[in-house]
Amino acid sequence: MGTYASQEDAASPVYLADVGGIQVAFLGYTYGTNGITPTPPTVATLAVCGDVMSHMPVTNDAWDESQGRYDYTPIFEQARPYVEGADYAVANLETTLSTEGPYSGYPAFRSPAALAEDLKELGFDLMLTANNHCLDRGYSGLTATLDALDGAGLAHVGTYASQEDAASPVYLADVGGIQVAFLGYTYGTNGI
Repeated sequence: MGTYASQEDAASPVYLADVGGIQVAFLGYTYGTNGITPTPPTVATLAVCGDVMSHMPVTNDAWDESQGRYDYTPIFEQARPYVEGADYAVANLETTLSTEGPYSGYPAFRSPAALAEDLKELGFDLMLTANNHCLDRGYSGLTATLDALDGAGLAHVGTYASQEDAASPVYLADVGGIQVAFLGYTYGTNGI
């Protein structure tokens, strides 16, 4: 045990034995490679960010008169190298999204849907949507948010438009060859 005649033998370095009716597993190993080249470890980088929310001063700053639209990209420029440098980037979307106003900040958030497009352009891959502000605008606000994220090509986990969608509450992402599971939960929804 511990030294193997072939790679096939080395693939299962566990020896099972029946000792008095009890299955006992023995693990053997040796120093050195015996000519077998070990597989290098798989490495991936995650950027897991905190809350993305748009209080009214931020929403007002995002308005770009020359484009006639909301543009959040200048606000995120300092974060761009960290988000783009990751293999996978995740943030908590702490607001609802809408294609039409009026927009609002605390205590009941409604932000422009352009925020989703700008987060995707910045390099985000996934938004966590379960938080205390996910129902600030009721069910229609929740579905408008999910529609905006879908339209921007951003994956999301935590809130769902239907019971059927909620039946699969785990989002699995392949991050550099590693399967990573994401789940979204909240303690409450501000009494809504």
